[in-house]
Amino acid sequence: MPLFLLFIAIPIEKYNIDFSRAIKFLAILIIVLNAIFLKQRNIFVLLLVLTVVYLCFLTYYNNINIKQAGEDGIRYLIPILALIYGLQLKDVKTKAITIIIVYVLLNDFYQLISGIYTMLNEKQLVFKRATGFVGFFDFFGFINLVALVVINETILPRFENFKLHLKVVFTFFILWSLSLKIVILFMVYAIIKNRKLLLIPAGLIVFLMLVKNTTITNAILLRVDRYLVHQDSARNESYRLMYNNINDFWLFGKGPGTFGGPASTKYESFLYKKYKFNWFGEYGMATTDTYYPHLIVELGMVFGLFYLIIVLIMPIYISPNKLLSLSVILILSLNSVFSFALNSMSYCFFSLLLIFLVENKHLVKDTKE
Repeated sequence: MPLFLLFIAIPIEKYNIDFSRAIKFLAILIIVLNAIFLKQRNIFVLLLVLTVVYLCFLTYYNNINIKQAGEDGIRYLIPILALIYGLQLKDVKTKAITIIIVYVLLNDFYQLISGIYTMLNEKQLVFKRATGFVGFFDFFGFINLVALVVINETILPRFENFKLHLKVVFTFFILWSLSLKIVILFMVYAIIKNRKLLLIPAGLIVFLMLVKNTTITNAILLRVDRYLVHQDSARNESYRLMYNNINDFWLFGKGPGTFGGPASTKYESFLYKKYKFNWFGEYGMATTDTYYPHLIVELGMVFGLFYLIIVLIMPIYISPNKLLSLSVILILSLNSVFSFALNSMSYCFFSLLLIFLVENKHLVKDTKE
């Protein structure tokens, strides 16, 4: 049920964000109640309780508004809940994986029909970023990349006869997302798996340059200039703030909702003025668009690193398919350098959720089948 609720909430978010959040909260509530009913006892349940206690302590210690802390604090629980839910689904692993793969394919089919309709309507070859019904090009590319890794690293009976076709489909839509982050992550995965695959994104880049699509090429050049050459963005500023003031939060953080996340801008956190944070004209942004400074500043260096070890390292150690787990976590963690993927229910439930559902590269069967 939580999986289906998430699938419903994602497209609804484009039209009614409050209703979408309510559906996601219901999914979280069901996972927690299920953990209580099943009497789950594992390191992730322990971490969930420990994180809640620590967040409450930081809220009291830093005298933070309860609503502000609550809105931001619940986001720290999302990756842990995804891991807990993955363990809850172990008995129906094939069904869960099948549902996720089919959802990605339906989203791709929707994008294909939408893209064809757009080109026919405008009577020209249009290279707009693929968003599908999920509504965001980066997430669109992300779920296709994760689906590609799952198909490539396992043998699933229901998909085995057309495995090559699925690889081609997922690769095609990864590139159609035109997300620079996702294409780079695809290239990293290609280097690990098969260097010949690098010809695909390289060919796409050459093709885009030849057709002189100024919108796409200018967007790529702008990002290279802002994040690598001149480094004049809120994202880069976040890392500078974290590094230059690490003595202020090496032990205890400034508390949830105080820096980087949507609650910090919504409630006008005092930290931005205290540290003279430079937005470089990006005042309309809800977040600083990078996760790790947000984590360290709010939770502190000690607990922040402990949190990352449990959420990102421990699952690889426990997972029955370490190569797939490593690939999926790399995709999620590297994406979080340039986004808030690690505190997004959508991103985490399409990545961390799969870690305990996929065995080593052999036939995957449900224990109840």
